Formats: sequence, C-alpha cells, structure tokens
Amino acid sequence: MKKTKVMKQISIFVFLLLSISLNAQDLIKKTNGEEIPSKVIEITPELIKYKKTTIKDGPMYSIYITDVEMIIFADGNKEIFDHSLDKNLNVESSDIFLDTRDNKNYKTVKIGKQIWFAENLAFEIENSWCYKKKEEYCEKFGRLYAYESAIKSCPSGWHLPTDEDWQELEIELGMIDAVEEFGWRGTSPGQGLLLKKGGGSGFEAKFAGYKADGFWDIDNATYFWTSSKYKNSKGYSWIRFLNNRASIKREYKINSAGLSVRCIKD
Repeated sequence: MKKTKVMKQISIFVFLLLSISLNAQDLIKKTNGEEIPSKVIEITPELIKYKKTTIKDGPMYSIYITDVEMIIFADGNKEIFDHSLDKNLNVESSDIFLDTRDNKNYKTVKIGKQIWFAENLAFEIENSWCYKKKEEYCEKFGRLYAYESAIKSCPSGWHLPTDEDWQELEIELGMIDAVEEFGWRGTSPGQGLLLKKGGGSGFEAKFAGYKADGFWDIDNATYFWTSSKYKNSKGYSWIRFLNNRASIKREYKINSAGLSVRCIKD
C-alpha cells in the first residue's frame, strides 16, 4: 500500500513536470507593442524563426529582427535587440546641389570618401517615367529610368555609380564579406537598413517601385541602377534592391526596366 502511494506521488510529479514543459512558452515582444506567445526555433542575423504555441503542430513562422524588441524565454532569460545605429558611421551631411538643367535642388551626403545624392534623380529624359505616369510620384520618389537613359541622366560632375561604387558604399557601412556575391548580403544591423529612410546613413532610400510591363512595388521596394553590365551582357545590368529586409540584394535586371537613379560625384 505504501509502495502504491509513493508510485502515485511520483506519477503526479512527472505529470506536473510534463504539463509545465508543454505549457512553457517563449514570448516575442515586437517594437509596435504586439506580443507573440511562441516557441523560438532559430535566431539568424536577420530573422527569428518560431512556432506559435496556439497552433499545435503548426507551421514555422519568421519575423524580421528589426521588428522585435525582445524575446522573453520560457526559463525567464531575455534576449534584447538593440536597434540603435552605429554611431561611428563615417557620414557627413553635405551641401545642396542645384541641377541647373531644370533648377531642381538635391540633398547630398558624404559617406566615407564618396558623395552621393541623398534623393532620387528626377531629371526628365527620354525613356524615363513617373510612377504610373503621375507627376506627384516624381515629386516624392524621383523618376524611373531605362538603363541607357540612366547612364546619361546624371548632371555634369556626377555619374551613375558602378557596381564597384556600390560595393565601396556597402563596405563603408560595415559589410564584411559577401560583397561580390549574388543575392541578399549584409551584416547586422544590415546595410539595407542603414540605407533606407531614417536608417542613419543619410542615404534615405524610399520605396519607389519600378517599371516593367506596368508599374509595381511602390511603398514596398526600391531598385537602383548601376552602370556595370552583367557579365558584359548587352541586355542586363547590375542593380541594387531594397525592401523591408535589413540586408541589400545584388542582382541584375533587363535594361528596358525602369529603375531609380542615385548619382555619385566624380
């Protein structure tokens, strides 16, 4: 009888441990105040992968680290994400540049040894467009240029940046490796994050979209031409692509597409 009682107590104890284990959960706290009860699976330099505890045997979800304030783990430990930017960035505000061709002013920024437009070019030239052909988009986002027009679009003393110019910029902003790789690259806090509006580099990229068979991706992504041909191809050239990710994508696009232009000083 005594043995049975002991076994019963052990069973209850094991059941309690299992219940605690099953009910234990992590808590992801987003920067907007939202909380996600979860089981965190993996933390990468850019993403947090997790499963929702409210969905048994459910799918895996991902969330950008830039959207997360902290994780409170089931054991009480905390992972706090510091989204403050590197105060040692070699960035200087520069002058306003007047493009005398149409009397438009552009903010500029010095990042490292380079001086860039801090706004998209809006100079009207053949084979350049306002998004959806509406002037208000040109005023906010600049024009979208086909490659051959982009090559000729920058004012005297400035030029369309090469792929190597972009790589120099990315290295200046902290990209350690993978600079010459195809696809998404970048290290925490992410060169894509630094380049976007409010990112701290002064580059202030806005999501201007692009033109193909129509106009796409306004407020969701932006695409910048480089002057460098992709593998000496006559039909494609290297570009840079930014969206809500913290990294930046190096890829190529067909030359007939309409993309944004940032000029860099000669």
